[in-house]
Amino acid sequence: MRNADFLPASPTSSPPSRVRALDRPTLQRRLLLALFVLGTRMGIRAIVATGERGETEASLRHVRRVFVTVDNLRAAVAKLVNATFAARDATWRGYVTHATCGSCQ
Repeated sequence: MRNADFLPASPTSSPPSRVRALDRPTLQRRLLLALFVLGTRMGIRAIVATGERGETEASLRHVRRVFVTVDNLRAAVAKLVNATFAARDATWRGYVTHATCGSCQ
């Protein structure tokens, strides 16, 4: 997920025009923390309470509210999956366009 931001025209790299005050490294760090909170269900308050990140609760809530939307997450996942399929070597894995699981019969 960290490298997905380096793809051209990533949804996380083009914020709404009214919110351009953050520099790119700060925005990336806050987005990664907000996505970590969503993935682990740990909570923003718990992340901020550790004091290791140097971010405030209000700043993380702002980034989550403005940038982490359903449409942005869907677009980011679609872009990441398409880039993965485009970069993989078909001679190793073949031309499969769907994922399979070992327990499916």
